[in-house]
Amino acid sequence: EITIGLDSDAGRAAAEDLVLKEKVAFTIGYCNTGVALKSLDVFESNKHLLMVPCSTGTAVTQKTAPAQSYVFRLAPVDSMKARFLAREMVERRKLTRVALFADRTGYGDGGIRDLTAELEKRGLKPVYVARFDLGVASLKDEMAAARAAGANALVNYTVGPEQAVAVRGRAEIGWKVPYFAPWPLSFASVLKAAGPAALEGTMMTQSIIQDSASERRSSFIARYYRHSNERPVGSLMAAAQGYDAVHLMLRALFQSKGDSSGSALKAALEDLREPYRGVVTTFDKPFSKDDHDAFSDLMIWLGE
Repeated sequence: EITIGLDSDAGRAAAEDLVLKEKVAFTIGYCNTGVALKSLDVFESNKHLLMVPCSTGTAVTQKTAPAQSYVFRLAPVDSMKARFLAREMVERRKLTRVALFADRTGYGDGGIRDLTAELEKRGLKPVYVARFDLGVASLKDEMAAARAAGANALVNYTVGPEQAVAVRGRAEIGWKVPYFAPWPLSFASVLKAAGPAALEGTMMTQSIIQDSASERRSSFIARYYRHSNERPVGSLMAAAQGYDAVHLMLRALFQSKGDSSGSALKAALEDLREPYRGVVTTFDKPFSKDDHDAFSDLMIWLGE
């Protein structure tokens, strides 16, 4: 296990260490899209199986065509979530004046590209676009500029600490505009840094929410708390998708009869013969030779 944070160079060095030096059988990893993108060719060029349980950037599974790729993903794709958000804002809520915020990373670039494309399909353009660096101390002025531009909805593509900065800026100017974001807005770190008042009414795309409708989900959360002092879960999506990713890899190993070569695991994942009843959902044929993303539009929730 290697922890690399948001350092893309450290992420690539870790990939090279695991694949070329340690020669591990397969790898499960990457939450940050920018870090993942810097490392993908290490896995592809060495035909090493990488299962991505968290990173949602669209490009992660598009740099190489699935038929030749050894990268699989168990997380909702940003392009899919952009479609979801565009339908929610424009078609369902009739919010057509959208402001886009995004950090200056590969993740932010992809988010801007995906959502702008979805707005263009509906004959719309963002009324305001704000880009910012990781570590930004305040986004109050940018929020004021978005309000002045007449935005009636806001979408922000960035990670937890900067989500907290953004929602605080929105609260500081007393702007009640609907605030949408991808999954990092659900991180416990955002709640701790911003406070409940700043987060009131904000919405985020999710693969899983903390409800009691699913016995497997309730059991997973209870067991998580039994083994961890973390309250609440830092990221339920990351925990649940990581757990399901491990189980899917185990099933691939069983199906390949212990052959852990990249080609054997790739073939097994592309044609898993038995459904897996996971925490996020029941995965039945989640991958194919032409599709290495396990999620569809119908598997996304809007959390609040």
